[in-house]
Amino acid sequence: IRYPGTNIAALIQEALERFQIRKNNSLFLIIVSDGEVFDEAAIKMAKKAAKKGMIIYTIGVGTETGEPIPLIDKNGKINGYKKDKADSIVLSKINPQMLRSVAEATGGSFYMTSESGLVMDQIYEEISRKDRQMVKKRAMSRYEERYQIPLFFALLCWFFYLLIPTQRKIDSEWKGRAWESGS
Repeated sequence: IRYPGTNIAALIQEALERFQIRKNNSLFLIIVSDGEVFDEAAIKMAKKAAKKGMIIYTIGVGTETGEPIPLIDKNGKINGYKKDKADSIVLSKINPQMLRSVAEATGGSFYMTSESGLVMDQIYEEISRKDRQMVKKRAMSRYEERYQIPLFFALLCWFFYLLIPTQRKIDSEWKGRAWESGS
């Protein structure tokens, strides 16, 4: 995303442009965000992504009361907190309803980081299960008839069978036992 802040619609648009979406291909997107979005563009973009076969999972980070956004240097140290134009510290508040709506619009799921330390494991299990179901569905619905080739050879053999004479030459004199009438 080119600009800082939460712009889930732009993130989904960027993913749609960069990922190669092929027919019958599974495409999953995991978004980790506070979900602090104030318009419905993210949900509209999620519905567009769902039409192209993308499934989105969202992971909510932060609290509803808000947390300051740290400014981290190259060494990983906190060098203060993000401030607005009035020089007040900006608080990032989680919007779980938005994150849940984005995920559900595509058939995905919403998770909170505070629910469990194994959020990524849960998402991986769900993706694996959905991917297996999609592959199974494609495998079961794709039949290809291949009876034509053996049928052609069978008809060809039957045609040649009809052309070959099958009558045997019979001698005019029969050499079997004669019936004798006994007295």
